Amino acid sequence: MRFAAFSISFVLGVVGAVSCSPSKKCTPASCSGCCSANDTCETGGATTACGSAGALCDRCVGAQLCVAGKCEGGTNTGGGSGGGTAGGMGGGSSTGTELTGTYQEMWGWDADGGRTATIKNFSRARVGVWYRDGGSPDFIRGIGNDDGTFVVRDVPAGEVTLQLDKRFFVTTARQLAFDSFIGGRKDAVQATSESTLRLTMRGLQPISTTSSTGFFFTQLGGTANNLENVARPVTPAGATSIESDLDWAQLSTALGYGLPDSSKGDKGYAYQNATVTTDAGSFSSLVRAGEFNMVTLVNGGTADAIVDLTATQTAPYSLNVDRAAFTALRGSFGRSAGVA
Repeated sequence: MRFAAFSISFVLGVVGAVSCSPSKKCTPASCSGCCSANDTCETGGATTACGSAGALCDRCVGAQLCVAGKCEGGTNTGGGSGGGTAGGMGGGSSTGTELTGTYQEMWGWDADGGRTATIKNFSRARVGVWYRDGGSPDFIRGIGNDDGTFVVRDVPAGEVTLQLDKRFFVTTARQLAFDSFIGGRKDAVQATSESTLRLTMRGLQPISTTSSTGFFFTQLGGTANNLENVARPVTPAGATSIESDLDWAQLSTALGYGLPDSSKGDKGYAYQNATVTTDAGSFSSLVRAGEFNMVTLVNGGTADAIVDLTATQTAPYSLNVDRAAFTALRGSFGRSAGVA
């Protein structure tokens, strides 16, 4: 039997909660976060459970964010108590505001339509805003919360560059949402023993170093990619098909993926990308795609997953990384242009 250790592009994390011992009440002595209504110790950094020092958890409302265990939010217009202005060159001033938003992946279930935060996709220590203060670059450090929300206070009016870890966004807005939704099926069965998916992908453009193939099933949410490099046997350059066996138990063990079941509406899709890299940046386009036959794989069983890829019928998507613009942006902040 041939098995492939596929490269998985999906990373799953879970927002954890600190649970107190069931034999003890949640108290300031036993909980550094906040105590929920059911006497459970929470981290205290989520908008749905905000607090510190063992106090009763508070639920932030509206646009409020949980900052250091307190629900805060709204617009700081510079007037009245707590307001402020940021001075600029020439003796002028710009009104200070809060830039708030969310940056996280959400996991949803077909069964109940619910969504829960999984991973945040940014380091909470690297959140802030870059702007020019009289021609010189300046940085305002922000705050990232456990539930994927962030806030940067006293942001000058006008266009600024928001930094979320290694990502930069040029914007004039003061409320942003970068959430992505990942679908899945809550009652998917996990593979606990060898369960073989016999994968066959046909109709590819000839395999080359500038192309990549992958697939996903709707109950997973994530994708398995670079199949041409990890198939056993390895697919040779110039091939127009890929054949390999996948032990689904490996996915269940590593990522908790459930088995595909066509009777529950699960479907599978395959794709092929083509990438071109020039001095101007990298361009990635979807060139081939297709839907697998109906696939049901039971625990310990074997099933065939066959797909014939065809040219896309709609305009292909294009991802353009503007290297020159990014280099100029980094240089304006006095950073090395070689650091992404």
